[in-house]
Amino acid sequence: MTKVPPPVPPSITVTFWGICIFLRKHKQGIQLPIYGRRMVMLNAGPSGCAEVQKVLENKAHGPVETIDPHQAQLHIRNEDLLQIGDLPVKSLAGPNKWAMFHLDGVRLTIPNSIGEEFDSTGTRCLQSLPGLVPNLGAMSPAAVVGEPSVVSAFFDFKSGTLSSVQYVKKGKKDGPAVTVHETRTEGDPEIHVTPFGTCATTVIRIRPGASVAVTNEPDYDNKYADAPDDFMLNYLLAASYPANPQHASPTCQETHKQPDHGGHPVFATPACSNTGWP
Repeated sequence: MTKVPPPVPPSITVTFWGICIFLRKHKQGIQLPIYGRRMVMLNAGPSGCAEVQKVLENKAHGPVETIDPHQAQLHIRNEDLLQIGDLPVKSLAGPNKWAMFHLDGVRLTIPNSIGEEFDSTGTRCLQSLPGLVPNLGAMSPAAVVGEPSVVSAFFDFKSGTLSSVQYVKKGKKDGPAVTVHETRTEGDPEIHVTPFGTCATTVIRIRPGASVAVTNEPDYDNKYADAPDDFMLNYLLAASYPANPQHASPTCQETHKQPDHGGHPVFATPACSNTGWP
């Protein structure tokens, strides 16, 4: 009698693009449960961009290229949405339509994620912000408590794997560091969205095997564009913005196959790389 293999549990893949910072475990200072399990999407809106712009102009002793405001968003293909609750959503046009959710002061989780202990060893290639700028100082307390003026969203991981690659378009010499979370789930994958300081959770239920994207990039709706100094927005995570911020130079394993990006054009420069702290 032929044995029938057990069914494979449902799964979901989440890809992070842009100003997204992984909080690593570390051996110094206070240890919190979020270390090694949280991705932070900073609030890189007009006020944050203006702060960074001023530092860069002081450093250059003159004008620098404008840094356009960024918007954290969650992107899911319309065909993969099984339930979205009452979140405001905008559907993108085109043959592969995507639903787009703005993330403003919220925590995202996949509570029905199952499997072995969460593994983030594949993220070692994410550049360390304190490593790029010695004496950067402490991380902003907002990364722990969630202050919407500083943090647009948290994505907290329960189980599965987190790994990083450097996406390089064919014909290009370099590109951004991108982080990918993969996990199996008990039943249909669910992303729970909870505003900071509340218990009012909205459930987004998704087709098993779906791939979604979390981005924190220039706001396409306002026709903003990528700029070489966009990477400097990462340093807004520091309690005090450094006087001499440094640019990215990712050294991840390269891939020419574009991970899911939510139906938008890809800013394929190191300036929109994910990073790590510490």
